[in-house]
Amino acid sequence: MTAKNWVFFSVGRVLAYLAVGIVENAVPSYTSELAPAALRGFLSGSLVLVVTLGNLWGTVVVRAYAKTTSRDGWLVPTAMQVTPPVTLLVLLPFTPGWYFLLSSKASAHISLRITEMVCREREVRKGHSGPESRSHKARSQLGDASR
Repeated sequence: MTAKNWVFFSVGRVLAYLAVGIVENAVPSYTSELAPAALRGFLSGSLVLVVTLGNLWGTVVVRAYAKTTSRDGWLVPTAMQVTPPVTLLVLLPFTPGWYFLLSSKASAHISLRITEMVCREREVRKGHSGPESRSHKARSQLGDASR
């Protein structure tokens, strides 16, 4: 442990577990809003696998630095915890729902169109490009709802 007293250690643990709780609740909502219908269940269900791999990664890093008495003993494990969420915040797009909450309907429509284009491209690759495709039905429903 690198905390100088139990208060810092406890505060750090509470913040870390709070962040994990937020992620475990936000990821299913995020994936259900942006993922194509065929992948929603898989992506939401894979959250458990990703969290487990994160736990394994964290355990390996902390174990590797457990006996380090220099500044690296706390700096490297902390940096390893911060890297994935910062990367996701920078790389992942905002959802149309987020833009609507911010009262930015133009940005919401742009985000929605990008999501639709990705879904349409996947369907074309699979050979489902006709007007009866799921993407066409979703566009017509979303178009009616967003007006």
